[in-house]
Amino acid sequence: MLKTTVIIPSYNPDVKLSMLVDELIMSGFSDIIIVDDGSDFGIKSVESAFDYVKKKAECTILHHPANLGKGMALKTGFMFCMHNRDKETLVVTTDDDGHYSVSSMKECVELYEEKYMEESPVLIASRDFKAGTYSTKRRVFNKIAGIAMTYLCGVDVSDVQTGLRLIPSKYMRMLLEIEGERFDYEVNMLVELKYNNIKTVENIIPMERETIQKYADYNPIWDICRLIAVMLKYAVSSLAATALDVAVFYLIILMMDDTVLSIDKSAGMLLATFIARVISSTFNCIVNKRTVFKSDEPMKRVIVKFYIFSLLRAAFSYLMVLGASYVLGSYADTATVIVKLIVDLILFFAGYGIQKKFIF
Repeated sequence: MLKTTVIIPSYNPDVKLSMLVDELIMSGFSDIIIVDDGSDFGIKSVESAFDYVKKKAECTILHHPANLGKGMALKTGFMFCMHNRDKETLVVTTDDDGHYSVSSMKECVELYEEKYMEESPVLIASRDFKAGTYSTKRRVFNKIAGIAMTYLCGVDVSDVQTGLRLIPSKYMRMLLEIEGERFDYEVNMLVELKYNNIKTVENIIPMERETIQKYADYNPIWDICRLIAVMLKYAVSSLAATALDVAVFYLIILMMDDTVLSIDKSAGMLLATFIARVISSTFNCIVNKRTVFKSDEPMKRVIVKFYIFSLLRAAFSYLMVLGASYVLGSYADTATVIVKLIVDLILFFAGYGIQKKFIF
């Protein structure tokens, strides 16, 4: 089996942690890091669990002075690995309650060794929610989160909250720079892997039962809201660019009316439209690059692609509305306006995916 290090964030564990460690050792995992995330040692079951595992030569115990959250516990484990383990080590993260079977972990490690050694991707072990005994609420929220991650962030993973992941040790430094201290860290990790062009692969694993997360900060609704926040940034950026476009266009038209610019009216309208669109598109591109998509692509390359995209989008909108006006038999009525609104709305949502994948 590959050289592996298992990291287990642990908060107020019970006998399940002891059973998990025993099964890991029996299955050939000889390097286990347990991060105590500020557990209450006044609880007898907690004290017994840690007393048991700390006697195991295969286990290293790290302690937080207080409960800092699962994300921080993972970062503590990653920091330890970065300084104390080889770069060739494969890091396996899992939970302390036996939610993920050791057989599934071993299967994932063997799959990784067989298929992915050269590529060095991050393997996501996604739970089979259809086959498991999960509540309807959990299945629904997981499905919504998966769709949001795929569309908004380009991360095609069916289980965004799975705790079982296989990560090459060479990515530890990058993972330490990701924002998030609690359950949001695991979602942020997937997004940052995408932004850093680190490939992710998925392996579906069976689940026999649903366990209750012991971290009180787990909130699937909030996780989905964080994903939607990305789309809101995109919407605000687009609206601000539209407002700037209108303002610049209006200012140029006013200058024409005040004879500041002695230009033929039709030529002036075209010039005003062109200047306003260039300024607003540049603004929109800069905001999307820095705030929405957080792209590291060179600005010159991005802005050229963005201008081409803007021209194509405007041309497509024009052709669609023009075609609709022919079909409806009128150019200036309510139906045509509604068609334009529908077309522009479709282009707005489609534009997000196109920008994310091909521009930024």
